[in-house]
Amino acid sequence: MDDGEDITEIPLRPLVWMGDSLKNICLFPEKVRASVGYALQLVQAGETPMDAKPFKGVGSRRV
Repeated sequence: MDDGEDITEIPLRPLVWMGDSLKNICLFPEKVRASVGYALQLVQAGETPMDAKPFKGVGSRRV
């Protein structure tokens, strides 16, 4: 960049599409695809999208 700012690249975790999920997302309207894509990129970078909701009961195992 010309203004002397350094940009740090954040490594993204791999994204694995299950079944026909990629094909289905490609059928969504452009604005929805952009929103989903942005949320996925945040997750790949280790962030949490603002509108994410935790799954209840997932990972909590009672013995």
